[in-house]
Amino acid sequence: FTVCTFIYASVAILGYLMYGSNVDAQITLNLPTDKFSSKVAICTTLVNPIAKFALMVKPIIDALRSRFSRFLPNKRTTGLFLGTTLVASNVIVALLLPFFGDLMSLVGAFLSAT
Repeated sequence: FTVCTFIYASVAILGYLMYGSNVDAQITLNLPTDKFSSKVAICTTLVNPIAKFALMVKPIIDALRSRFSRFLPNKRTTGLFLGTTLVASNVIVALLLPFFGDLMSLVGAFLSAT
């Protein structure tokens, strides 16, 4: 863990020394938009969090479904309702908090996941 932390911090420091503050917060905003390879990288970066979000939310939905199954007897309807409610609440929180992007960057930097 210590070795990985040292390497992670070293790359961050070297990157800052190389480029300074002339880069955007999202790395994909620095890529040229006219090249095919950049478009592939941007699309891949877009698809990755969408797939991760679904995988990370699934256990939460399953736990909520087992908790509320006695109130809503239809499993499919319960899962759909809980999943929609959970995703909608996440979107609302992301829209209402002006510093949500910075918070997610901080969490992603510490946990190596965004």
